[in-house]
Amino acid sequence: MARRVPSVIEFEREAPAPLIEAIVRSSNGRGWVNVSPGDLGVLLETVPRPGPFTALLGGQVKPFAIGTIVVGDPSVIGILHPFGRLGRTGLADRGVTLPEGFLQRQDHARRGLLIHCPTSASAEQLATCTLELMDALNGVEFASTWTAELYLR
Repeated sequence: MARRVPSVIEFEREAPAPLIEAIVRSSNGRGWVNVSPGDLGVLLETVPRPGPFTALLGGQVKPFAIGTIVVGDPSVIGILHPFGRLGRTGLADRGVTLPEGFLQRQDHARRGLLIHCPTSASAEQLATCTLELMDALNGVEFASTWTAELYLR
C-alpha cells in the first residue's frame, strides 16, 4: 500500500481559519488532521537521537505536543505531549476547561490524551479545543506559525 502524502497547511496560531478548513475537508470519515506547533520536520530535527535503551525504558518523549483531529461519531481529539499522565486535575491545573460535552476518555503516559467530542461540535470548536490543549501541554515556547497536515482517504 502506498504511503499517504498529506497536504501541509501553515497557519498563524491566532488566525486558525486554514486549520478549520482542513478539519471541514477531513469530515465524514474522509481523513484526519495532524497539528504541530511549527514545521514538524524541523521540530523533529531538534529532538536528540534515541539511545540504545530508549525503547526498553519507555520510548522517547518529545518536548512539544502533537495533536490529531478525527471528525466522526464521536469526533476525537488526540494530544501526544511531554507531561506523562496528568491525572484527574491535570488539565484544570494547566488552566484548561473542556467545552460542555467534550469528555476526556484517555490519559496515558505514552499515548497521551483522547478527548471524545459531541457529533454536534463544529470544526471551529474542534480547532479551538485542540489549540488550547496544545498551548497548555507544550513543553517549550514556539513561533506563531503552526502546521496542519491534512490526510485524506
